[in-house]
Amino acid sequence: MGIGRLEGYLAASPSYDGGERTYVDLEPRTHHLWAAYKPDVSIGMAVGLPCTVDADGYSEVLSFDWAAFPDHKVTDLYADTFLNGMLIDRRVLVQVDGRVLMPVPRREIAGMDVANGPRFANNVKKLDVDIARVVHCFERHGNCADFNYHLEQAGFIVEE
Repeated sequence: MGIGRLEGYLAASPSYDGGERTYVDLEPRTHHLWAAYKPDVSIGMAVGLPCTVDADGYSEVLSFDWAAFPDHKVTDLYADTFLNGMLIDRRVLVQVDGRVLMPVPRREIAGMDVANGPRFANNVKKLDVDIARVVHCFERHGNCADFNYHLEQAGFIVEE
């Protein structure tokens, strides 16, 4: 894959306060990483557009019980796949511990505890793990060790 930058923008729209129209500053929002598959440049990927933004347009800080890392800040972002410039797949990834991109698990009940209620398992599909690993390793210039460590520490159950 090759790296490049292409500026794409999502602009904030006017808001209404008490019946009066007020305009907010138009803040550019874009993916921070764009890549093309060199053998077939019609296939591309873009990563980094925030999914959840706060009122100021910045990535909202999220919280998950499995994200018990030294840096508790968790933000979500889109990983988009393109074919001939058209969006064909969109995945949500989360950035944990300030540097590691991971898939978002599906919470499923793993059992019941009479005293504490349901116990949850954080299941992730293998495809989601593979996409997150590729994007993380690509963004970290081949350093994948921290991805594998964080995946294990989060206690994710990888499904086919």
